[in-house]
Amino acid sequence: DTLVLLCVAVEDALTLWEPRIELDDVQADPDPNRGRVNLIIDYHLTDSHQPRSLVYPFYLQSEEEVEIEAEADRVVRGARAEKTLENW
Repeated sequence: DTLVLLCVAVEDALTLWEPRIELDDVQADPDPNRGRVNLIIDYHLTDSHQPRSLVYPFYLQSEEEVEIEAEADRVVRGARAEKTLENW
């Protein structure tokens, strides 16, 4: 059955690639009206650090910092455009 294979594939992937959780259950709930399958994943966090854990740093910027960087990018692009026209 396709739904069973889908659940098994999700279980395998989470077991292999997500060491921070203990998987409790995976269920597939077909929704033919919307043409999709909803996956219900029950899990709990493990209590110990896993050496396989991958951590990606996310740096938050204030709105002002984002605007300053965007303005600097526009200035640089404008300077490049002027230099290109001078060389043409």
